[in-house]
Amino acid sequence: MNLHDEDLNEYKNKKDVYYFTNPIENKNLKSKYSNVIFKQEKGVEDESLELFSFQHNFVKHITNNYYNNGETSSLSLYEDKFSGEQGVLFNWLLKIYNNHNYEKRFLIPIFVDSNFNYNMRISEYFEDFYNKKMEYNIKSENIDLENYFNIVHDKFKKIEEKKFYYERKNWQEKIKKEKAKKIKYYKERKKKIKQVKIDNIRKGKLEKIKQQEKEDLRDIKRREKLYPYSKCLQIIKIRFE
Repeated sequence: MNLHDEDLNEYKNKKDVYYFTNPIENKNLKSKYSNVIFKQEKGVEDESLELFSFQHNFVKHITNNYYNNGETSSLSLYEDKFSGEQGVLFNWLLKIYNNHNYEKRFLIPIFVDSNFNYNMRISEYFEDFYNKKMEYNIKSENIDLENYFNIVHDKFKKIEEKKFYYERKNWQEKIKKEKAKKIKYYKERKKKIKQVKIDNIRKGKLEKIKQQEKEDLRDIKRREKLYPYSKCLQIIKIRFE
C-alpha cells in the first residue's frame, strides 16, 4: 500500500480489522476491501471477515506485480520458530514435460538469509507457500537483488538437475516397460496371423499389424524425451517477527 500512497485503515471499533481502497486496476480484484484481517484467529471469531493470506488473489497479484516491475514486496511473518530471521525468498517454477502426455510442475522455494547464506530449513517451510496462513504486512522494498539472485540461481540449478534426473529416470523406465509390452503383444499377434491358411488374407493382416506396431513404437519414441522449463515467479523480502 505504501508504494501507491494508499492507507490501510483500522476500524475504530474493530481492533486488527482494516479497510482500504485498492489502487490497482484489475478486473479480478475488488475496488475496495473491507473487514480485512491479517490474524487468522480473528476469522474464527467472525466468519464475515476476509483473511489476507498468501493464497488470497490480492496478495498473489501484488507480489507477482512487484517482481515483474523489478521491485520486491516485503512481508513480515509471525512464526515463533523462525523469530528474528530475515532474508529473501525466491519462488521458482520447474516444469518437466514431453510435449505429449507428460507434465509435472514443482514450486521450489529458496530462502537466502541477510548474510547471503542458503537456509534449507526455511526453504522447506515454504514448500506449501500458498497454503500458509500467517500474519503479515505488505510493502515495497529495494534490495540487492543481483547478489541474492546469483546465489539462488546456482542453488536452484542444482535442485533442478536433481529433480529432472529422477523424473527422467522414472519416466524412461516406464517407457521401456511399455515398449517391451508392445513388442511382446505384436509378436504374439503376428504369430497367430501367420497360422492363417489363405495367403492374401494372411499377408493383408500381417501388413496391417506391422503398420500398427510401427505407429505405436513411433508414438512411444516421441513421448520418451523429457524437457525442463523453469522460471522465477516471485522474489519476496521476508522478516520473521
